[in-house]
Amino acid sequence: MRLSLPITLIVLLNSVLAEVDNEHQQHPFVSLNNNDVQALDHHHHHHHDTQTPHQPPNDNTSSSLQPTTASTTLIDLLSADENYTRLITLLQNTRLIPTLNRLNGVTFFAPTNDAIEKHKLFRVESEQGYRYDHDEYYQEQDLFLNDGERDNIHEELRQQLLYHVLDTRLEELPNELKVHKTYLYPHPITGNHTPSTPPWIPKPGGTLGGEPQRIRVAASGNASWVDTDFEGKDGIEIIRPLVKADNGVLIGIGNVIEPPPNLREFYIAWISQLLTARVFLVTLIESHSSLSYFTKILSKELRAHIETGSAITYFLPQNSAWDTLNDIEKLYLESEFSDDDVRRVLDMHSVKAEEKEKTPVKWSDTWSNNTNLTNVNGDELQIVFTPDSRTLISGVELLHPDIYASNGVIHLISSLLFPDALTLTPEKYLLALNCTHFVSLIRSVSLSHLVNDTSKSYTILAPRDDVWSLHQSEDDDSFPPSGSDELAKYMKYHFLPGKWTPENLRDGMLLETALDEEGLAGKFQVLSVGVTPETKTLSFGGSGVIGEKPIEVYNTIIYFITKPLTPPSDVWQTALPSLQFSTFIASVFSTSLAERLKTNQATTFLIPQNPAFERLGLVSKYLLRATNTAKNDLEKVVLHHIIDGVEYAQSLVKGTQKSYPTLEGSDLHMRRADNGTLWITPSGGWSNLQGKFVATVGGGGTSGGGGGGKSGSSGSSQTLAGNGVADLLTRTGVIHEVDAVFIPRTVDITLDKLADAADGSTMAGVVTRAGLGWILNGTKPPADAGLGEWNQILKWRVPTSEDDKPRRRRQREYGVFLDDVVGWVLLCPTETAFKGVNMTQLWADKDMMRRLVAQHLIPLVVPPSSKSKLDGGKDDNPSFSSSDTYKPISFGNKATYSTILSQSSFYGDITFRLVDEKDESKGYIVGIKDARGTDGKNDWANVLGWGRSTFRRSSSSSSNFFAGAEFETPTEGGVIQIDHLLVPYEPQWWIKYGPPGIVLLLGLFFIGVFFFGVRRFWKRESVEATYEPIGGFAGDDDD
Repeated sequence: MRLSLPITLIVLLNSVLAEVDNEHQQHPFVSLNNNDVQALDHHHHHHHDTQTPHQPPNDNTSSSLQPTTASTTLIDLLSADENYTRLITLLQNTRLIPTLNRLNGVTFFAPTNDAIEKHKLFRVESEQGYRYDHDEYYQEQDLFLNDGERDNIHEELRQQLLYHVLDTRLEELPNELKVHKTYLYPHPITGNHTPSTPPWIPKPGGTLGGEPQRIRVAASGNASWVDTDFEGKDGIEIIRPLVKADNGVLIGIGNVIEPPPNLREFYIAWISQLLTARVFLVTLIESHSSLSYFTKILSKELRAHIETGSAITYFLPQNSAWDTLNDIEKLYLESEFSDDDVRRVLDMHSVKAEEKEKTPVKWSDTWSNNTNLTNVNGDELQIVFTPDSRTLISGVELLHPDIYASNGVIHLISSLLFPDALTLTPEKYLLALNCTHFVSLIRSVSLSHLVNDTSKSYTILAPRDDVWSLHQSEDDDSFPPSGSDELAKYMKYHFLPGKWTPENLRDGMLLETALDEEGLAGKFQVLSVGVTPETKTLSFGGSGVIGEKPIEVYNTIIYFITKPLTPPSDVWQTALPSLQFSTFIASVFSTSLAERLKTNQATTFLIPQNPAFERLGLVSKYLLRATNTAKNDLEKVVLHHIIDGVEYAQSLVKGTQKSYPTLEGSDLHMRRADNGTLWITPSGGWSNLQGKFVATVGGGGTSGGGGGGKSGSSGSSQTLAGNGVADLLTRTGVIHEVDAVFIPRTVDITLDKLADAADGSTMAGVVTRAGLGWILNGTKPPADAGLGEWNQILKWRVPTSEDDKPRRRRQREYGVFLDDVVGWVLLCPTETAFKGVNMTQLWADKDMMRRLVAQHLIPLVVPPSSKSKLDGGKDDNPSFSSSDTYKPISFGNKATYSTILSQSSFYGDITFRLVDEKDESKGYIVGIKDARGTDGKNDWANVLGWGRSTFRRSSSSSSNFFAGAEFETPTEGGVIQIDHLLVPYEPQWWIKYGPPGIVLLLGLFFIGVFFFGVRRFWKRESVEATYEPIGGFAGDDDD
């Protein structure tokens, strides 16, 4: 075949370069300008650079014999064959022609024109379709670089072509699988590739620790192959016969050999004429199907770490090896948060070369039986060859050795080398299960130990990210800021010490959290549990649980909840949303106690419902008055509802009787009835004042409800324990709802306080002016009580020692003594009832004033037959019962009571009647019994309200009610508010004297009739009958 002119020139150039090279060996610092080469070639499209000498590698595989001018070189063979014209062009552009001339005893696997044209590296997309022009490709590639980064020798392509050159001469085509070294010393492509020395011989060093890259050749069937796998398969076919030159052999192949890529992914991008970028992902790991999962868990940072490493040996597990992990563990490794653990796994499976090590990369041909390698973590990896020709790496089977890479080698193994070394903490599970925001908040407040310490048991209540986004908007300030102390409290409230499985949870339970609450005096805050009996659905603090089963991680259980949990707020924020608590809260804020009680540590509030205050009647009105005395009493009442200590429902229901100290100073007593009801009795009040717990919290809360809301709305948990005792958690303790107001013994609700609340100051003044002010204020009466001016009305005596007789006999002989009176009830007309009364005249007429007062005062007397039952009077003997707890006396229909006036008047008794006998809610009227003959306005009045007094009687040994100065035993009585005065009834003269007159007249009439009849009868009986003789009396007359 006749050589073309350019090829002939190249041959001549080779001779020149050989001489120059000899010159260079003697003068290593003499540079040769490559323009000489480029000028002789018709492909002079690129910039030209001055090059300096470079020493050949110290490798005995390279012959010291140099080609002479008369020898035939590899370049001669390529130039003489038209099938390699594109290869010649590539060699010129990469300045490898001098290098090939320099080498001796090598084998060059030369891709044909067809092989190069179909290779993707040289395919440029245009509007007209695909064409093949490597120069245009590289020109466009340079557009990606700055001026100082132009690659004038196309170093990446240069390395790829050097991978086609073996450092040994094959005398025949391969007939078996062998591994050979190439002239590729891989090194990173940095961008600035203008060499400082002529590119004669490849520079030793690079990312394989000074070792060249390896390649396999093999024979399969009737064909020979290069770049095969470890089994001699999947290589590039040798399509042309071996041709020998003086400095080596030339073998034609049907494709371009791809050098092993870096261990991480790299990108090859180029632009079209419109500068549209195209990116292809080429990675050794991803190209291997058995390593697809490992590729999946590599982050960008880890890929960069792999890329920057050099001379690394990896023993990577195949995809099925990861199946030893559960789904959640794998999900975590695939997440963006697993870098540290994936790095740890990678280090356990990698062997890094030591300095000055002879074979830094651990290719399989460097191993011997029982070789020990050390991984990056310092663990030993033992290599064992088994009799059945298997290779084990620390007991794990080697599946695929020697997957070549530009900066190391990969060996594919069947399993993880250290399967137990991957410790996935609860935090990692949370990250894998989409609780990243929850974890980030935990980290921001330095609470990571709660999710990373696998030695301790916790139950974690975790909201997922979608839950956070649903319940917390970007401008929502209800949740504390990241990193704050308040946020730390919120996060601790999501952790329960111990493993609480669904089987161990019961409705109404209170579980201790990790929140050490200052308001509980350093004790831990609790959280309520709700369990629906039918469906066994769980809730914590009112937040539902997502999913049927929790996740177990070592000693930890994770529940996913429907909303973030909010720790209990202070007592007022907790109680305010409940309308049923409004009266109690208003009462507290009317005093100076609100701020103190808000922060008072470890307290239990017993808050009465609003109806409890309504049932107190005048007592409630008095306590809410603005006077100093009323405020002082109200503070004592409020403090009597606060137990000094935290008593949750589950502790209250235990036992039958117990007393609890209050902040007021006296105790509340609790007892459990036979039916399980818990009754609360205050230290004061009246004898049958007691209340019980209310099962519904806040006027509508139910078992297991509440919690999880925003701070100040419904942030605390409310639960229902046994016997209907409910918990409403607060920052400083707990709230229980009760149905009664408790009066302590330090509060005396006297008649004058109730009269003031009943708008009865005028009536109180009248009572005081009448000399009975001691009844109003609960003090001892004067020494002459019952005598003097009141003697004619009361007709009672203060007993003496001579009257020390049983009550029955004493009352029968003397009547009622003041010692028998245990309380007073005042019928108190309002101020408007006195509008028509001439008060001046009333003050002047003391007898009338005393009679008026006597008509409105009901003495409560111990009956002769009983020391415990109060006798109200005459007809139906009304008595006190539990239904009348808040009434001073029973208002039973037609209930009649004696007043003080009853001792001296037939018209002193008063009677209560229902306005409507069928509807008690319409109220009562009270009137003077048997009063008649007037229009009734002075004889009856409407009952407007009532209140019960709490003043005390002496507990001294004396039976005299007035003997002691201190009052301890509860007395009875109170005030009944009415709208009219009950004027003492005095019948008119015709009513007073008419009936006796009529009786007298009738008596006289009947007496007259009687005597008249007697006379008539007598007169008739007095005339006797006579008889005349026969013939009459005439004869006698004649004589």
